[in-house]
Amino acid sequence: ERRYAAAREVQSDLRRYLRGEPILAQPPGLATRAHRWVRRHPTLTATSTLLLAALPVALTVRWSGQRDLRRQIASQLQEADVLIREGRYEEARDRYADVRSRIPGHELAERMFRETDEAVQRSKRRAAAGQLAEEGCRSRASLEEMRERRVKLEERRKGLSDGLRPLDGDERRRPLWAVERELDALEQSIAVQTATAFSAYTRAFALDPDHREVRRALGALYFEEFEAAEESGDLLRAKINEERV
Repeated sequence: ERRYAAAREVQSDLRRYLRGEPILAQPPGLATRAHRWVRRHPTLTATSTLLLAALPVALTVRWSGQRDLRRQIASQLQEADVLIREGRYEEARDRYADVRSRIPGHELAERMFRETDEAVQRSKRRAAAGQLAEEGCRSRASLEEMRERRVKLEERRKGLSDGLRPLDGDERRRPLWAVERELDALEQSIAVQTATAFSAYTRAFALDPDHREVRRALGALYFEEFEAAEESGDLLRAKINEERV
């Protein structure tokens, strides 16, 4: 127990007590000091109380949100797996892309996104190669028709040429000249159509080197060029096309 040395100390302690401050005669305990601090700071105390009361609610909401997110991610990954088995790679890639955006660095989503994206790009390349192969096939069909037409024109030219005599005039030679002009134009068309077929097949081969139809057709075209070069005596062109075959 502490006694006051003078009346002034009593008066000072009374004032402290009325203000809610610790008195000198008997230092307050922890509970007393806390109670008096609350009385002196009511606004701060109320705010702290609200924050402490809201904390469990916030933690519960956060935990619930994380649980829902995990469920959604698991559902999306499962959907993506089903889509892959069905061969729907573009849709599966979109599912993995969504998971990547929601959980950056998700190992499975990152890896499968790359794999499905490559599958999508490969599918697009194959589709483009298929379209080019169809274009090349149409060009080859036109080539066959032109070559058949050329054979008939060459036979006709030979017949007209054999029927001419050295002294025949222009009137007798005009049919032969007309056939020769038609043959020249046909040769130009054959060259253009051959170039078109080569272009279509080589672009298709660049997109999809494993495309069997493209490989066969391109090999056949190179072989035809090889035979034509051998027949004309162009040994260099023949060798180049032989290596390509």
